[in-house]
Amino acid sequence: MAGVEMVPAAHLDSLDRAAKAAGIRLVYLFRQLGGEGERSLGRAGATILMRMGNPVEAELAARFIGREHRFVMHQYSVTAGSGTSRSSAATETASRRKSVNLRVYEFTVEPRELQQLPETALYLVDPQDPHAPPVRLVDCNPWMYDLPLVAPPDFLHWARVPEPRPLDQ
Repeated sequence: MAGVEMVPAAHLDSLDRAAKAAGIRLVYLFRQLGGEGERSLGRAGATILMRMGNPVEAELAARFIGREHRFVMHQYSVTAGSGTSRSSAATETASRRKSVNLRVYEFTVEPRELQQLPETALYLVDPQDPHAPPVRLVDCNPWMYDLPLVAPPDFLHWARVPEPRPLDQ
């Protein structure tokens, strides 16, 4: 459902109940988080977040998507050497290496990333799909097929939907 931020909460509640009763999964699409938008985040099975131009809304969206722990390794090496060669050889080498592992807790998607999304891009937040990451970057550029370095259709054989079978089989 597009434009969720403009639908009153009472209507969304009715829609949620009707969808659950019918076994239909809702997907909410947000372009802004003002109004009812902030209160509606996470109510549907999946949430689509488009570019958030407002920094406050981008922060809200990033908080909704969540944070995660990441391991970051910082490493550097310093090597120095010298040598002399005549009838005898003298070589001196020094080496120093330092490595630090850090565990950081940061946004899965930074607010500035939400602010800088292209118009055709969006984040799909779907924690209920066990076969996919909970957050996916999606691009809906209708001209994408014509762009260079895009895989030909036969490369995507795994993504094809099988033809429907007749009901009598």
